[in-house]
Amino acid sequence: MLQKYKHGILHICIIILYAINVKIQFKFITSCVTTFCHDILFIRTGFVIVSITFYRYLRYNFEMDNIDLKDNKLTLVDDAAYYIPNFITEEQETYIMDKVNSAPKPKWCQLKNRRLQNWGGIPHAKGLIPETIPDWLKGFVDRVESLQVFPRTNRPNHVLINEYLSGQGIMPHLDGSLFFPTISTINCGSHTVLNFYKPLKTDIEVVSSEKVYSLLLERRSLLILKDKMYTEYMHGIEEITNDIIDDKISNITYCGSNIQNGIPLTRNKRISLTIRNVPRVSKFNLNSLVIKK
Repeated sequence: MLQKYKHGILHICIIILYAINVKIQFKFITSCVTTFCHDILFIRTGFVIVSITFYRYLRYNFEMDNIDLKDNKLTLVDDAAYYIPNFITEEQETYIMDKVNSAPKPKWCQLKNRRLQNWGGIPHAKGLIPETIPDWLKGFVDRVESLQVFPRTNRPNHVLINEYLSGQGIMPHLDGSLFFPTISTINCGSHTVLNFYKPLKTDIEVVSSEKVYSLLLERRSLLILKDKMYTEYMHGIEEITNDIIDDKISNITYCGSNIQNGIPLTRNKRISLTIRNVPRVSKFNLNSLVIKK
């Protein structure tokens, strides 16, 4: 019996070794898993389903580990912006939205044109009053951090979750110096178009702004902004229900093949996870203020 399935057992061992971080080349392990799934095809239907599911899980995570940001850097905008379509799976998108929607009511902060949640602490003028980021969210923070867009001295420690209903948006603004000048946003539930504006200044104040770039943020995508795109360009979302996608979209060639020029896209409820770093952190911790019964 053991001899009969020795090839399948060998491939299971290889998968487990990789799962505990043994350094095996991606192409080799993918080939092994593919062969393994073929070998066991006639053993048992239930086992085949589990094995193929595990294979897909491993392949997805290998592909995430092999993202090269250079391939995703936007060339039609100033330094620096990166756009990664399908950064998360449909299942992960559903998982995120379920977790956000099931958050306790006190966690929500209702604003005029949207509502939001703060995770990791509460930012204020003097820094961050920290709290522990929950495990369900920490996994996505770690995935973004694995792209090495944040230096080790400024690891992401805060997540701002925004909920936008169709027709809601946000005025052009700068996030400011409270945050390290790198932000990353995972988009769930719906697309949106993020516009960038160059402030027109006098010697005294900003008198107006000029729209210079527009980026289409698809569902399940990741957007990373750094340097000038963070510090010098205001960003905002128009309060409309439909977007006409045309050549004015600076990342159109990076988007999915189903995006067609001139076709309107209707907005639905959108959840965004903005992952960032607050350099100044208070010694007080919100978790320590919880009274244990």
